[in-house]
Amino acid sequence: MVERMFWRHISPPIVFYSRVANTFTDPNEILKLINLSASDISYLAEEYKKVKSVLEERYKEVKLSYPANFAVAEGSSYLIYSLIRAFKPDIVVESGVANGHSTFLY
Repeated sequence: MVERMFWRHISPPIVFYSRVANTFTDPNEILKLINLSASDISYLAEEYKKVKSVLEERYKEVKLSYPANFAVAEGSSYLIYSLIRAFKPDIVVESGVANGHSTFLY
């Protein structure tokens, strides 16, 4: 019974392994739509690389509650980081944090 209660933590549902249509959009193309200059986008990309490397090191140091593939995808991660840096909102609401990958970006 205990295994049944914690099954979702032991093995993710099969839906996570299903093939989906390619919906990838280049994050830089989206950033251009909000009128960020090429130099601003380049600066954000370099800044994000530094933040990403810190996060990757933290992943190596701690035991994750969920599999690493539960983290937000690379392009989405960069886009979230860049949009928050560009707009500087007073409040950010997030739900479903799993291992906290995208939360770390704030």
